Amino acid sequence: MIRSSKHILKYQTGSKTKVLNQLFADFRTDLSWYIDLIISGRLPLTKFMSSKDLPSGIITHSQWKQILYKTASEIVRSQYKQASGRRFKHYKKLFHKCITLGRHCFFTDKRFSELNLKPIHQSKFFSKPNLKNFSITLDSRLIDFQYGLHFDEFIRIKTPIFHEHKKRAITINVPIKHHKHSRKFDS
Repeated sequence: MIRSSKHILKYQTGSKTKVLNQLFADFRTDLSWYIDLIISGRLPLTKFMSSKDLPSGIITHSQWKQILYKTASEIVRSQYKQASGRRFKHYKKLFHKCITLGRHCFFTDKRFSELNLKPIHQSKFFSKPNLKNFSITLDSRLIDFQYGLHFDEFIRIKTPIFHEHKKRAITINVPIKHHKHSRKFDS
């Protein structure tokens, strides 16, 4: 079970907002690039991929590259499933029409799986996903929770953005004030 709660970011400073905005912009750019690589076949669509096997775009942090690949593969799998469903419905209607009219026996004598169809990503039923709205799913490797004095909690996020002339990634502490919905998850 995944529990989630939404919070506003009005309590953070301008520098934290700037880092988060840069993170989302870089993530969107690399996510689009990973999706293109998966659709074109230059990057395999597997469940797990080592960060050593993943190409580096703007984001070079290994854990963030894994999250990028996971997000891109989930989006592409979802698009493949939707396109396959649309194609199957289209051929089902076409099959029914050919049966009722008694035409195209070479088509109606075959099963759907026996038809020589293009790969789903090359068909007219597939469309490249729109990345207008997306979310970044973080795991325990990149976030940490700390209790604070002035705020209920701080979320420490390890970003893929590095300090100048350093090998360490920038970490930011985002302040959180709990509300009625988020208090339901207290145990």
